[in-house]
Amino acid sequence: MNTRVPKKPPRHCTEGFSDRLVQARGDAGLTQDELAAQTNLLVSVRTLSDWENGVSYPNLGPHIRAVARELDVSLAWLLRGDESGRRAGSRSDDPRG
Repeated sequence: MNTRVPKKPPRHCTEGFSDRLVQARGDAGLTQDELAAQTNLLVSVRTLSDWENGVSYPNLGPHIRAVARELDVSLAWLLRGDESGRRAGSRSDDPRG
């Protein structure tokens, strides 16, 4: 039996992300269950909980893109805290800059 424990992402990757995710979800007035449902369960409640608690960090892919879209925030803001792109339509949605 494989008992591999997932590695916790480095702190420099997750610092601030969890707080921004919780803030954006709160601003949208959504519970984790509601946000998961709005992503058509592309992102599970468990995954959202893990992200919000700093247990894991999303890969840049459809999952985090779906969350950003539903919360109407840019990936750059959600992942890096780039204030120039707080709202999805305000600037480039490319988190690489």
